[in-house]
Amino acid sequence: MANYLIPFLFILLFLYSCGKNGDETKITILTIDQAELVVSAETDPDIANPSIIRTAGSGFYIYDFGIQKILYYDDEGNQQLQFGNEGQGPGEFQGAAGFWVFDEEIILFDQRGAKFLHFGLEGTFLKEESIEREDFAPGLTMSSPGRFYIPVNGKDGKLVKQVDKTSDIRFAFGEADIQETDFDPGIIRQSIERGSLPDNMLGRVTIAAGYDRVYLFHTAVGKLQAYDTEGNLQAEIMLDLPVMEESKQEFFKQSRLALEQGFFIFFSYINSMATTENGVALLLNTPADHPVTVLSLDRNLRNKTIIHYENDTMERVSMFDLDEEKSSIYFVNMGTSEIFRAPWH
Repeated sequence: MANYLIPFLFILLFLYSCGKNGDETKITILTIDQAELVVSAETDPDIANPSIIRTAGSGFYIYDFGIQKILYYDDEGNQQLQFGNEGQGPGEFQGAAGFWVFDEEIILFDQRGAKFLHFGLEGTFLKEESIEREDFAPGLTMSSPGRFYIPVNGKDGKLVKQVDKTSDIRFAFGEADIQETDFDPGIIRQSIERGSLPDNMLGRVTIAAGYDRVYLFHTAVGKLQAYDTEGNLQAEIMLDLPVMEESKQEFFKQSRLALEQGFFIFFSYINSMATTENGVALLLNTPADHPVTVLSLDRNLRNKTIIHYENDTMERVSMFDLDEEKSSIYFVNMGTSEIFRAPWH
C-alpha cells in the first residue's frame, strides 16, 4: 500500500479559484511516495518510445511511435499482444495522434493519413474510414465510437467542434476569449523575448470528453471549463497555483534557448488530461525539480484534490491514464521509455 500523508486543507495554494456561480470549494492535498516500474526497455526490448497509454480490462495498451505499434500488457507488465503497421495501405497508419479503447473495439486516429482505423480488442483489423480535413486537428479526442471533439482554438469565436458521424450532427461551442491568430514567427519571437505569451498560444485548448461532460482546459491561461454534450457551459474556474508561475518562467527560459537554435516550442500548464468517473484529472506541467503532480476535480469543478507523487525514479512524465476500478494511475516517461503504476486516491 502507498504511504499517504494526512490530507490537509491549504486554501492559499490556489491564489484564485472559484466556480461559475462563486461556490466555495474544498481543496485536499495528498502526497504519495510509492510508484512501481511496470514496463521498461530493460524488461521488454520491444519498447522504444511509448507515448500514449490506455487502461483496459486486466491490463493496458500503449502506442509506441518508435516502432509504430500498439502493445498490450497484463497487470504484471507482461506483453500479451502487439499490432499495427506503419504505411499507407488498408490497416496501416503513418503515426497515431490518439487511440481509444471501447467495449468491443479500439479506434486509432491517423492524422497524417486523415483516417480512423478500427481494430478488435485482440488487434484484428476491422475497417478504416477517411476523415474530411475540416473535421480534424491536433488534439482531437473521442468520447464514443463515431463521436469526437476537435479544438478549433478561437476560429469563428469558438473553442471546440463536436462531430457525431452516427447522426451526421456537428456544431461548434465555447465562447473564445481570444480569436484564432495566424502563426507569425516574428510576432512569436517578439512576444517571447519580452516575456509574454503570443496570442496563438493563449487561444489553445486541450479537451477531455466523457459520456456526459466535455472539459476544456485553456492550456496557456489556466482556465478550466465543463460543458454538457449539447455545448452548454456548466462550470468554470481559473487555476492559479504557485507552481504554475514557475512552469511559465521555465518555459521562457527554454523557449529563448530554442529560438537561438531556430525553432519554437509551445507552452501549456498541463501535460495531459483525462476524464474520471466523477470528473476530470490533469497532469500538471511542473518544473523538473518538483514532484509529479496530478490535479483531480469533480464534475462541477468545486472539490479539488492535489496529488503529489514524490518518487524520484519517475522523473518527468508526459502522459497518464486511470484504472479507477483498481485505484491505480499509470504514467508514461517517454524520455526513459518507462511505464509506472501508482495508487490513485
